[in-house]
Order: sequence, then C-alpha cells, then structure tokens
Amino acid sequence: MNGNTKMFSADQQATTCNEESEKGFIDGIFQGLPTKTQLIGQSNALLYQVFFPFEGEKRLLQSQLTTITENPGTRQIFRTRTAQGFEFLGYENELGSSTSTSYYREKKVNEAVFMDELETAIEKYNILSEDLCKYDDNRENNVTTAAGSLQACIQHLNESFALGM
Repeated sequence: MNGNTKMFSADQQATTCNEESEKGFIDGIFQGLPTKTQLIGQSNALLYQVFFPFEGEKRLLQSQLTTITENPGTRQIFRTRTAQGFEFLGYENELGSSTSTSYYREKKVNEAVFMDELETAIEKYNILSEDLCKYDDNRENNVTTAAGSLQACIQHLNESFALGM
C-alpha cells in the first residue's frame, strides 16, 4: 500500500595503507560489524564486504561489487552495484549459501535532477511523509527520528556530501 525509505551508511577509514599489500583497502564498521573495501579491476570497481565475527573466524555476511563505467560518446558516468547476502549462522549445511541478491543501476546527476527524481519516486511508491528517511541501519532500533520528512532526507544527504569535502 505504501512504500518506505531507509538510509545506509558505513564508517570506513584508510587505516592499513602503510604496507604495499594493503594499498587500495579501507576498513571500518557497519552496524557494529567489520567491513573491508578493496579497489579492484582497472581501478574502476570496488569490492565491499561485511563480515560476522563468530568463534574466532570472520564469516562473510554480504558482498557488494560496484563498477564505474562511462559512455564515451556522451561522457555519462554510470555506477552499477550488485550485492549478495550469505548465510552466516544457522544450520551447518546452510552456511555460506546465498540468502539475497540485489542489482542497482545509478547515474550521476546534479542536485536538481536528483530531487526531482526523488519526489517522483515518493509519489510513485506512495511513500508517506512520516516514513521518509526515518530508518537508518546504523542507529539503535533503526529509527533516526520519531517521524520522517523530506527535510530529514535532505539533511541526511547534506551530511553525506559534507563527508566528501
């Protein structure tokens, strides 16, 4: 009946770049779990993985590949992301099996185009104002605010943009 929105963020830093074998890696925490990101391919792809610590080992929980491509004629840049989730707890014979997959295609746009497309999606999926940008996987109980709003989305986006400066 109604759609919803959810915010995601991970806190990663280049902490292990001193050794040649670790160059291109960053690591950090997502929802309290260790993560690692590695630049791969022809420096046009990122492998991001989330691990679950279990009895002295790290079990793979999620693996994402993000690839950047460009249309040489139009110079349009595309970002394509695939993600896979894996069984990390449970029955021994199910460990490591796939539990979920996702596929996203993104394109770089200016702020005005982004906001227009966000508002179109809000209308198309009938997302209630009070459900906009209310949930954040890095917050306790996933709730960022008591009630969401378009302003909450804008604030989250501005905080994300500030991180890149």
